[in-house]
Amino acid sequence: MNTSTEDKIVRYLSGNMSESETASFETELRSSDSLRAMYSEYAFIWKCTGTLSYNHTATQSSWNSFKDQLTTSPRTGFYWVRIAASIAILAIFTTAMWFFGSTDISVTADNTIQNHIFTDETEVILNKNSSLRSADGYNKEHRMVRLVGQAYFDVTTSEKEFRVETTSGDVVVYGTKFDVYTDEKITTVELYEGSIYFEQKDEQIELKPGERLILMDGSSVKSATTTRLDWSNSIVCVDLPLAYILGQLKLNYALDYDVKSKFLKEHYTVNLPKDNIQACLQILNDIVGQNFALLDGRIVLN
Repeated sequence: MNTSTEDKIVRYLSGNMSESETASFETELRSSDSLRAMYSEYAFIWKCTGTLSYNHTATQSSWNSFKDQLTTSPRTGFYWVRIAASIAILAIFTTAMWFFGSTDISVTADNTIQNHIFTDETEVILNKNSSLRSADGYNKEHRMVRLVGQAYFDVTTSEKEFRVETTSGDVVVYGTKFDVYTDEKITTVELYEGSIYFEQKDEQIELKPGERLILMDGSSVKSATTTRLDWSNSIVCVDLPLAYILGQLKLNYALDYDVKSKFLKEHYTVNLPKDNIQACLQILNDIVGQNFALLDGRIVLN
């Protein structure tokens, strides 16, 4: 990442942008997939470093010193380069703690659907080529997980909130059943029982049973849904954006896609097989009215 982009992200996260700069950055954030992905990583590091406790006095001391610098030091260009470097160092150490900590939780589904039960008896069903991760302290200090891909959650009721971090914001619940899909282009949440909140930087969206939330390009839309998403036997999508449908193909067939954003927002209802990608593409061709094809392991429009 170049220094100017680091500078923007750090200044935005630390609240050191003017109103006009903030508005300009948020506009850029909504329009750039790569910037949102970078911002998501930095925001996650920021949150983890500020809230998770590690048994390492040097790390805690460095973090405290870093926070003091944010509030007391002058904001010169070179200073922000140093801040970005500090975050990079913290990121490396945070990653090491996540991967090498003895009690962290990491669940990865490759070509099969995976089930996992947490220590609080919360059950998660993870779709293919998805991953779920939680740091040390689950059900003691927190009930926080980070999702890439798709998962169905049956969360055990507790006074501790259960938080799912996605690329678009956080799903916050205390005990309920819901489905989440998230990637760099779209996040969807479907609620089946109880109530949940979706938290973004400036808003909190409440969902009730039978409601679906779709987040794309910085906007959010709620709609009704009648049945639980079915991604266990076939790929059933009812009134969902093309971005979600292509995301399902990405999970099931381990294929990325390269399609212009103007097509990704259109909604379709499809039932796609999980064992024949060419049949899937033909169905999409018929329904969407475009020519989908495979090129170098990616789904593209010819």
